Amino acid sequence: METLYEIIENLTLKEREQLLERVNAKKVQLKPFKKTKIEAILADFAATGSYEDDFMKDLEEGLRKSSVYNR
Repeated sequence: METLYEIIENLTLKEREQLLERVNAKKVQLKPFKKTKIEAILADFAATGSYEDDFMKDLEEGLRKSSVYNR
């Protein structure tokens, strides 16, 4: 959030007004996050053949530690 605040602070008055118009014109609709099984994510990455084993191990470890999958 801090980065967003800094960006906004660096906008001109006209740019801030335009930003507010856009924000007010279209309401943001948040959708519930749907978890994909870790195995499916890993399978998708592996299917590309673009990732080395070390990366795949790190990816799996990171996913298993993430707050989304660690509930």
